[in-house]
Amino acid sequence: MKKFSYKFTNTIKILFVIGLIVALLCIVVNAKRFYELLHFEEAIPYNFISAALPILIGVLAFVFIIPAITSSCYIIDGDTLISKWGLVKSKTSAFDIERVTHFRKTDKLVVSLKDQTYFVICIKSEEYDSFVDCLKQANKKIFFALNTENDGEK
Repeated sequence: MKKFSYKFTNTIKILFVIGLIVALLCIVVNAKRFYELLHFEEAIPYNFISAALPILIGVLAFVFIIPAITSSCYIIDGDTLISKWGLVKSKTSAFDIERVTHFRKTDKLVVSLKDQTYFVICIKSEEYDSFVDCLKQANKKIFFALNTENDGEK
């Protein structure tokens, strides 16, 4: 089993930080509001719900963002390519992979499947060779190509 860490773009990293800050603010502000409602004699159930719901949303944001930051990766385990992005996980059989192409102009590694679909592998450029080698160990029929021309973009 070989593990390759997900490489996030700076934009995604910034969005994660903003999401965590907004979630924390949401929790703190509404927890304070909820506490004040507990000591207010004329509070109605709607007020409690309107304070508790944003707290729940903030907690859920943490539950999804933290795992996305800490455990996003690609794992090649035997003849299976596992793609994990936080709590979301997908598996692809190495025998369903037809081709791996490294587009040098854009520095992207693209995995093409037999059903004419593809996905981009987001790892460090230095790990491309090791990733392809692990895939080829799982399925020797995988074709690897370097593309230095139009890179599949129009």
